[in-house]
Amino acid sequence: MKKIVLDFVYGIIFGITQTVPGVSGGTIAIMLGFYEELLDSINNITKDMKRCLKFLMPLMMGIGVGIVAFSSVISHLLIYHFFVAMAFFIGMIVGIMPPIYGKIGAIDGKKIALIVLPAVVLIVMAFISTDDVVNPTEVVAGIDAPYMFYIFLGGMITAAGLIIPGVSGTFFLLMMGIYPVATYSIGSMRFLLEDVTNIPLIVSILQVLAPLGIGVIIGGLLTARLIDNLLKNYSETVYSIIFGLMIGSVVALAMDLMPIEESGGTVALAIGALVVGFGISFVIGKKKI
Repeated sequence: MKKIVLDFVYGIIFGITQTVPGVSGGTIAIMLGFYEELLDSINNITKDMKRCLKFLMPLMMGIGVGIVAFSSVISHLLIYHFFVAMAFFIGMIVGIMPPIYGKIGAIDGKKIALIVLPAVVLIVMAFISTDDVVNPTEVVAGIDAPYMFYIFLGGMITAAGLIIPGVSGTFFLLMMGIYPVATYSIGSMRFLLEDVTNIPLIVSILQVLAPLGIGVIIGGLLTARLIDNLLKNYSETVYSIIFGLMIGSVVALAMDLMPIEESGGTVALAIGALVVGFGISFVIGKKKI
């Protein structure tokens, strides 16, 4: 029973962090110590369904609670305390990097390349932006089958970001223009508490979240098996790439803070948040990894 409750809590933490573009679900799973169990449960769910679901069910429920219940809180922090909140998340990512680096082994030319290339790719992707502002209300109102398929593909790509450490699934959703539509649909679920018979609202929510969820499930199944096999056979290579992705994600997140001008007090608070995030992640990661 204790483990079920713990898995549920881990799911809540995982869900909360996944509302923040740039924060990797795989990194959070490693930090909390359930990454390998997650891969194992996904890959063996058909072989040992009872054992796998005993872990996955409370975790998935926690993720759902974390996303739905805390998305508004995270949104508030990112809107009104962006500098401090992002500093905390950067600290969490940096804190998990030392134990990940320890899994790389002896550094040689090949491993340096495996670290540098993913980092560069992620940083370059962070520069890619669009001048088009997505209006989620208009998108949801005019959604059609092709766009639902586009959301499905976004879900599959997001799944890779949820499982591969150092890669943010929500970052890809943001690049594809799906992130504001998805968060708008999730936020609209609160109106169902007032009227659960609002069929048009239910349909509009399902048009977004159903293809996104199906895409995440299918993409997760495919990605988890691939990553699990690579970790078993090419552990040092995979961790070299993961370390590079983490470097890239830290730089990408830091780039969002560069243009921001803040008061000395806010900067000091951000530095404190960075240190706290680093400390939490480092201590937990050192014990779990």
